[in-house]
Amino acid sequence: MAFVIKKRESYRWTIEHALEKRQGKIEVMSFDAEFKALPTSRIEVLLQQARDMKIDDMAFLGEILVAWHGLRAEDGTEFAYSAENLKQLLEDFPGITASLSRAWTESVLGGTAARKN
Repeated sequence: MAFVIKKRESYRWTIEHALEKRQGKIEVMSFDAEFKALPTSRIEVLLQQARDMKIDDMAFLGEILVAWHGLRAEDGTEFAYSAENLKQLLEDFPGITASLSRAWTESVLGGTAARKN
């Protein structure tokens, strides 16, 4: 069966963010991010801007992220994706920007890490 080539607007990718490590065991926060399916030319620009530190975290994430799935608020309600909730997530979970960025980079650059997922 042949793979069908079709334009995607976005795609899902599982994010794993380490919360803490106690007695050798790591507690991991896991959820799916929905990333924009960007053209290669835009990916290259974003990667260069990130390397040169010419884009801040919120602007970078705004360029690559369109939604998330599998996050709930403390009261059990859906923690819906929005700019305000993204700011809260970044504030409440130090290092989550790196986890999101690393996952996106793996998803667009491929390699062994991407093929395992």
